[in-house]
Amino acid sequence: MQNEYLANRYIKSKVYAPDEILYPKVEGADDLFLLKTGLAVLEINNNDVWVATMIIGANEIIGPSLIYDKDFEFEYRIQALEQCEFLLVDREYLIDHMYVNPKVFITLLEQSVQQEYLFISLYNKKNQSLANRLIDLVVRWEEKFDLSRNGREIELPLTVNQKVLAQFLRASHSRLNELLRGWEREGILIQRNAKGLVFDKEKLYSMQAQGLSIV
Repeated sequence: MQNEYLANRYIKSKVYAPDEILYPKVEGADDLFLLKTGLAVLEINNNDVWVATMIIGANEIIGPSLIYDKDFEFEYRIQALEQCEFLLVDREYLIDHMYVNPKVFITLLEQSVQQEYLFISLYNKKNQSLANRLIDLVVRWEEKFDLSRNGREIELPLTVNQKVLAQFLRASHSRLNELLRGWEREGILIQRNAKGLVFDKEKLYSMQAQGLSIV
């Protein structure tokens, strides 16, 4: 009974609407955010412009620095792409009760370390070319959300059309359109129509590995 009372007191469920800021937020400053459903985007402030760097999906931790009580030297925020439901867990409560299920805690800790490493890695790429950022973005999405089709292609969700992609990359529609036309000529972009965007998986991975970009 006491454990149930403590859980209800220190673990809360909350739903955020699309475009609403999840973190940082005053009411959740001491909480660890665990996304249950939905998609969110992590953005970094680059000279007063918010630059999208990664997508956060279900069962991922939000606010990695909260576990370590550590502040990053740069400003970041997390914004809902669609309706998101997540748990707000008091950090101290989680640490104090890690003995209940140490395997779960270790898994969360590993995820948090990986996310922080990825976060810093993506931050270092914020000034790269649009082509390189798009390559990195599509490859990471494919690995994270299993977007592979027939093992040879990467198909983005229908909701991620060219307009949304331009907003996510903080690029003008004309600049992204110019880049995608070049990729079509090179056979990197296989499909671009109402059915969505489909990329050649082998070519994208090869370009990423070699640090190349078709601009």
